[in-house]
Amino acid sequence: MLIKTRYLSSLLIAAFFLTCTGEKSAIASPVVSLPQYLEVTAGSPVEVPITLSGTSDVTIAGFFFRLDYDQKILLNPEIVKDGTISKDLNPEYRINPADLIGKLSAGVISGLSMTLTGENVTLIKIKFEVSNDFTSENTEITFARPNDKSVLFTSSYDLVEASFINGKIQAVDISPTLPEIPEPQPIPQPVPTPPPTPPPTPEPPAVIENNPDFNQDGSIDIFDLQAFGDHWLLKCGDVGWDSKFDLVLDCKINAADRDKFAEHWVDGAGK
Repeated sequence: MLIKTRYLSSLLIAAFFLTCTGEKSAIASPVVSLPQYLEVTAGSPVEVPITLSGTSDVTIAGFFFRLDYDQKILLNPEIVKDGTISKDLNPEYRINPADLIGKLSAGVISGLSMTLTGENVTLIKIKFEVSNDFTSENTEITFARPNDKSVLFTSSYDLVEASFINGKIQAVDISPTLPEIPEPQPIPQPVPTPPPTPPPTPEPPAVIENNPDFNQDGSIDIFDLQAFGDHWLLKCGDVGWDSKFDLVLDCKINAADRDKFAEHWVDGAGK
């Protein structure tokens, strides 16, 4: 009887430690989230926050996300920095990236220095205008290609594996029933004389620059970012110098090249 009791006690202790270990593992991974249920009103603006939670030993220095959504419902996206950890930075964004992965590309390529300790933080917000036709249904907003096109990364541009949670937006119909009011008749206005057409402005000369699709796979992604980081701050003549990473052709790889890379990153394809 004593042996059986000790055996059962051992099983209970083992189950306790397995449970604790499982919970700790689930908390340790960074989690990037969109709102699970966000109520909106047709014809009004809405701000959609992208939040980060969990814990991590690594320092997160930047992020980029690709979002998929119904462009007939959510219109005219803009970046909102107020109330986010990106408020003092310069996020990049692009509507309809050239590689057709997601409807919106947005993020910060450098400037963050954040170690997760369990609290929730808002990385960035996306402001949309909600269509007047969106009155009774719900629509999803999702991350495209998590840990590939939607990424967190370190200051050395190494990928930080994360979990991504998609969101849902629900329409709330609050329009009251009002009596019909006759429309006022328009007052005839004199037809203005159009101003003379100015001469066309000549196109500026094309700027010559290197292609940031360093591995030539047709897409600018985390692999190109990591390759760029391997050549950071090198100058002509340095060991390891490779001119293809000198995007602005000034014989050094620095912040000017990083900013040029960021412009192409949000578009998703080399030019």
